[in-house]
Amino acid sequence: MTDFLWGLIEHLSTVFEAFVVTRFVFSFNYFDWKPVRNKVIYVCCSLGHAALITVFNCFTSFEGVLGIAYIAYFIIISLLFLKSRLAEKIFSSILSILVVLTVSVLFSGTVSAAFGEYSGFTYSEQRLGRFIAIVLVQTLLITVFDAILKITGKERVTLNKKEWGLIISVFTISFAAMAFIHTAVLIYEYDFLPSMLLMCAEICVIAVIAVCFYMTLFLSASRKDAEELRTEKQQREYRLQYAENVKQQYEEIHMIRHDMKHAYSVINALLLEGKYDEAVKYVQGSSENISSAETIIDVGNDFVNAILNSKLSLAKTKGIEVLCGAAKNLEGVEDEDLCALLGNMLDNAIEACVLCERDRRMIEVNIASYSKQIVITVSNTAEGDVLKNNPELATAKKDARNHGFGVESIRQIAKKYDGNARFYQENSVFFCKVLLLRRS
Repeated sequence: MTDFLWGLIEHLSTVFEAFVVTRFVFSFNYFDWKPVRNKVIYVCCSLGHAALITVFNCFTSFEGVLGIAYIAYFIIISLLFLKSRLAEKIFSSILSILVVLTVSVLFSGTVSAAFGEYSGFTYSEQRLGRFIAIVLVQTLLITVFDAILKITGKERVTLNKKEWGLIISVFTISFAAMAFIHTAVLIYEYDFLPSMLLMCAEICVIAVIAVCFYMTLFLSASRKDAEELRTEKQQREYRLQYAENVKQQYEEIHMIRHDMKHAYSVINALLLEGKYDEAVKYVQGSSENISSAETIIDVGNDFVNAILNSKLSLAKTKGIEVLCGAAKNLEGVEDEDLCALLGNMLDNAIEACVLCERDRRMIEVNIASYSKQIVITVSNTAEGDVLKNNPELATAKKDARNHGFGVESIRQIAKKYDGNARFYQENSVFFCKVLLLRRS
C-alpha cells in the first residue's frame, strides 16, 4: 500500500510539473489560450512531457545532462505550435529546464542539510524529506515561473542575434555544469561535507544564471531606450526638415509674386514694342522659376507632403527618375510615424539608386489606402542581388553608427501598427513594402 501511494504521489508530481513547465514555455512565446484547439494542444504537449519524464525515471533518479532531451522536446513543440522568434523559443526551452534543475538542486541540498544525509535520498528514498522536497519544489516552480513571466511581460526581450547567442550559450553551459556537479554528488555518494561543498558550487552556478538573466533584461531595456532616443532624434529632424521646406517654399512663392509684378510690366512693354520673340523667351524663363516651387505630390497631409517633396526633389537632383502615386486618406497613423517611415524608405532607396548607372536610376512610390490598412511601397533600381550581398541591409555610409538603423526603424513602425515590413527583389528592382493597420 505504501509503495502504491508513493508511486501515485510521484506520478501526480510528474504530471503537475509537466503542466507547469509547459505553461511557462507557451506563455513566454505569446501562446493564445482562448481557442479550444490551443487548449487541447497545451494538454497534449504537457502529457507528452510527463511521459518523457516518466520514461527517464524508469532508468535513473536524476537525468543530469540527459535533461537536454527535455530542452529538445520543448524546442520541437515550440517550432510546431508557437509563433515567436526562434531565439525566444530556444531561450524559453533552456530557461524552463534550468529553473526546474535549479529549484530541485536548491531544495535537495536544503532538505539534505536539514536531515543530515547526502542528497541522493531526496530522489530515491520513501521518506518524509522526499515528500517535503516534492511539495516545496512544485510550489516554488509556480512562483518562479510566474515571476519570470511578469518581469518579461512588462519589458519583452528584444535582443539581436549576437546577444541571443551569448545568453543562450551561457545558459547552456550553466545547465551542463549544474547537471555534471549534481550527477557526481548522487553517483559517488560523497560524505556530507563534500556534498555540501559541491552544492555550494551549484549555487554559484545558479548565481551566474541569475546575473545572466538580469543582463538579458538589462540589454533589452537599454536597446529599447537607445532605439527610442534615435527615433525621437529622427522625428525631430523630420519636423525641422518640414519647417525648413515650408519656409523655403513660402520664400520662393513670395519672391515669385514679387517678381511677377515686374514681369507683367516687362512683358507688357515687349508686346507694345512688337518684340514678340523676346516676350516668349521671357515667359519661358519665368515659368521655369515657377515650376521649381511646384509640389511633386500632395497627399492632403502637410507633414507627409514636406517629407515626400523634399526627398523626391533630392532624388531628382541626383538624376533619379521619380514616379509617385498616393492616396489622400492616411488617417489612423501618426504623422511622425508616417514621416519617419517614408523618410527612411526613401533615404534607403536614394542611397541604393545613386550606385546605379545614371540612365538606370528610378524610384517609384506608391501609397495605397484601404478601409483598415495602409500599404506603402517604395521600389528602386539596384546593383546586383541586394539581399545576397547585404542580407542585414546595413547602411553603406561611413558613419554607420549614426545611420545604420533605418531598416530597423521601418520594422519597428510596422510592428507598432500590427503590420509587417517586407524586403524583396525582382530582377534589378528592389522593393520595400510596409503594411500598417489603422488605429481607431
